[in-house]
Amino acid sequence: MLQIFVLFAIFNNTHMRLSCNIKMICFHICLFSDLKRLYFQAGVENKPTIFLFNDTQVVDESFLEDINNILSSGEVPNLYKPEEFEEVRTALSDQAKKDGISETPESMFGYFIERVRANLHVVLCMSPVGDPFR
Repeated sequence: MLQIFVLFAIFNNTHMRLSCNIKMICFHICLFSDLKRLYFQAGVENKPTIFLFNDTQVVDESFLEDINNILSSGEVPNLYKPEEFEEVRTALSDQAKKDGISETPESMFGYFIERVRANLHVVLCMSPVGDPFR
């Protein structure tokens, strides 16, 4: 039921919606791939984004750690390798210059995470039914 309200709110507020497509075979690789796409949309493209995550998508308990990191700091440890983050830095460089951000890797990462935190809205849909959440 909550998902219906969230989808209605997304429609009314023109937020972008992204939900994970987790398959049993790929676990963390798929989650990281989806999170990179989500972070790029929210941080580089600067689009308000809603991340909808269901309890049925918790294939591995480490997913909950990653969600906790997103909620607490906005950062997911080891989400980007240094060479992967270079693409993000390049895409953000013009806007960072306009906003007076220096081009050091640390300041660009901080700027990127700041934009993600400003645009990212996380919706967790958890059911109290079942052993994992009792």
